[in-house]
Amino acid sequence: MFDPAELSTIVNEVFSPLAEKKGITLATDVRAAGKMIRSDVGKIRQVLINLVGNALKFTQRGAVAVDIDYQGDGHDGRLLLEVRDTGIGISKRDQTVLFDRFKQADSSRSKSHGGAGLGLAICKQLADIMDGTITVSSAPGVGSTFNFSIPVSRADDEANPVDEVIDENVPLSGRVLIAEDSETNAMVAKKMLDRLGLEYEHVLDGAAAIDAALSGDFDVVLMDVSMPNIDGLEATRILRQRGFTTPIVAMTAHALKGDRDYAFQVGMSGYITKPVRPNALRSALQTWVGGSKAPEPSELNEQKTEEARMTALDQDAIQEVWDGDLETYAEIGRIFVDELAWRLPGLKESEANEMEHHAHSLKGAASNIGATELSRLAAELEEMARDGKTARIAPLMTTIEAEARAVKAELEEHYLGD
Repeated sequence: MFDPAELSTIVNEVFSPLAEKKGITLATDVRAAGKMIRSDVGKIRQVLINLVGNALKFTQRGAVAVDIDYQGDGHDGRLLLEVRDTGIGISKRDQTVLFDRFKQADSSRSKSHGGAGLGLAICKQLADIMDGTITVSSAPGVGSTFNFSIPVSRADDEANPVDEVIDENVPLSGRVLIAEDSETNAMVAKKMLDRLGLEYEHVLDGAAAIDAALSGDFDVVLMDVSMPNIDGLEATRILRQRGFTTPIVAMTAHALKGDRDYAFQVGMSGYITKPVRPNALRSALQTWVGGSKAPEPSELNEQKTEEARMTALDQDAIQEVWDGDLETYAEIGRIFVDELAWRLPGLKESEANEMEHHAHSLKGAASNIGATELSRLAAELEEMARDGKTARIAPLMTTIEAEARAVKAELEEHYLGD
């Protein structure tokens, strides 16, 4: 079950960097936003990524447009994907074999752009599997329009998948203090806590967190590490010095082992990384507000040891985003590796405004392929560039480059093959 708007997000986050590099306009139009659809989103996503990737590949100037629509009045209808480009176009003769496996439309076209025959043949197979259709309308020098249509059913009245997972567990009960200076991040946490059935209070900085924690009655504190005035680490240290024993869970974009170790040293009881995911938040909280006993020190040490084993790619994030569709994930991984080749030099050589833009794009792209640490570092660089904090940019860039190399190596070793 999924919202078709998610497909637009994938297109924009995955392909915007390439479109920007080529000077091509990439536009998405979702007419089915908010309509929950029941179908195989993994297969749909694979088709869409193939079509948009080919459109950008064969378009040197102009635009690529993606329309996502749902047609149907009742429970059953059709999901429609249309991808239009102003590229080199395809002759009528070549269109007849375009969806045939292992056939390429034109040898010169294949040599210039790497070929699209196998990818389109896979799209045709996926369309057949889902009882759908895929068609093309094109002419040389004019561009191409691909239409993909499959039968789907509406699921608007069904329970949200996250709620279903939560309802299967013992309900949580307790009161949480949220210390977070970002209103957006705080709202995300509040929505998740609402779903978990927990009460909460929100403060905006470390000083307010200290006052609220010492004067209020809370079962756990969610403490952002990076806040103005007094940061989360210092606030935690002060609270522990004053005898505050309530569990404090760090929420942070920093995922390095050293950051984690330091957080535990100053008195943190747990550690979750941003963007916070519902299951990760529940897992972190249920120890303290779920009726189970607090962990022994040895258990905490085991938790820290397990956290220290994090690699450049977050397997939980990959599973959550791609749901086992490793073939499509590998395609995105290749695009990401290509992007790193020009994105990183662009970061190093750019001025502050351009650096903020590059860092923002890298943050989203890295998150999509499960490189959570690289995404966090890019977010930190984005913030530094925006705030003009130039003194720390050089060492952070060194860390980003090292992490990017680790991500690239892990992608190539485990997912991309030869």
